[in-house]
Amino acid sequence: MFPASQGGGRKGDLSRFIEQAVRSYIFERTVEEAKAANANVSEADLTAIVNKAVQWAREH
Repeated sequence: MFPASQGGGRKGDLSRFIEQAVRSYIFERTVEEAKAANANVSEADLTAIVNKAVQWAREH
């Protein structure tokens, strides 16, 4: 439950709460879109893609 609904919220609590809710929503949508986009990709191919991305990140 949101603390401000109890009457004990401080200034800015609602803004932080909304920001967190929006971030969570965007993250969940991104995950669902990634799952849908990769639904037809084999596990082996996904593993190779992830390994390549990790290697690139380590080198840069």
